[in-house]
Amino acid sequence: MLEKTQLLKKRYGLVTDINITEDLELPSNLLIDVLRMINEALINVIRHADTDKAQVDVYIKKEKLIVKIINNGIPFPEKYQQRHDHYGLIGIRERAKAHGGDLKIWSTPEVGTIVLIEIPLGGKSNV
Repeated sequence: MLEKTQLLKKRYGLVTDINITEDLELPSNLLIDVLRMINEALINVIRHADTDKAQVDVYIKKEKLIVKIINNGIPFPEKYQQRHDHYGLIGIRERAKAHGGDLKIWSTPEVGTIVLIEIPLGGKSNV
């Protein structure tokens, strides 16, 4: 994740603050999908948010893996959040659902955009 965000900073100027629970361990298939979802969300920040800063938080809360990608850029219009021609969001949503999870998006001019991915961990706080 750190390597990817450094590459995005070098290539596009996106500075990403990353906060990941230190002892977090995930099965490899989930880890790969989480990294891909984060990457797609950050690419969306670069393409659409008109900001050079993002924040990624990854932690466990109530037996769920929580992944938050936050930016303070241009809000993401609600009418686009459910469209079927936005393949990045479709991919994020499908990857989350493949693990029994969900994708939620909040976006306002005051806050910016929060992409929230929640994935149940089957009763284990660290898999």
